[in-house]
Amino acid sequence: MNKITKYSLNLLFLLALMQFVVGSASAATISINLNDFFADPSVSVTAGGASASITETPLLFSTLLANDPSLGDPNIVIPGIGTTLNFSYDFTEAAGENNEFGVFIIDGATGGSVGSAFEFFTQDSSSGMISFDLTSLAGRTLGLQFELNALFGDVGLDSRVTVSDLFLQTADTVSVLEPPTLLLFFIGFIYLLLLSLKRNNYIQPFKRK
Repeated sequence: MNKITKYSLNLLFLLALMQFVVGSASAATISINLNDFFADPSVSVTAGGASASITETPLLFSTLLANDPSLGDPNIVIPGIGTTLNFSYDFTEAAGENNEFGVFIIDGATGGSVGSAFEFFTQDSSSGMISFDLTSLAGRTLGLQFELNALFGDVGLDSRVTVSDLFLQTADTVSVLEPPTLLLFFIGFIYLLLLSLKRNNYIQPFKRK
């Protein structure tokens, strides 16, 4: 291995160490409390707000669990790049009934859906996790609405849906060292760089004539 190669490897190592120390990546998970939502009378939310059960009512065609900033509700999120909204659901449509479970992201300015890419609807019994990538909505004030709808011909009240584990997953963030710590690191970096150059004879020792 020649001196240039050794020098290059040493420099790459030091640069990698600098990147590791100056910035460290970490993703954050932020839980959303369902008790902050408006809930119709037939909606039951757990004390901690981690889950809610939506059942039918004879008084309404649509039973809602919603957070709509346009109506004064607290906004769900003003997302940044790489933010996702996630939740789990379990929808049971009773035999012989005709119901639909739906959820959509609310535009905080208009109160309407932000678009079909941020909606989920099903008329079949099912369960799973739904994730919406909010990157294209970065900077907008958003809400969220869950609904259990009675469709044409529905005559029973036995269908239900449970939503749970509603959370935001943020993109990786960079933690930067405080200035005094950063200064000490750079001093150490320069020292190691000079030491590497000296060991590879790029810096000749000073000799008196």
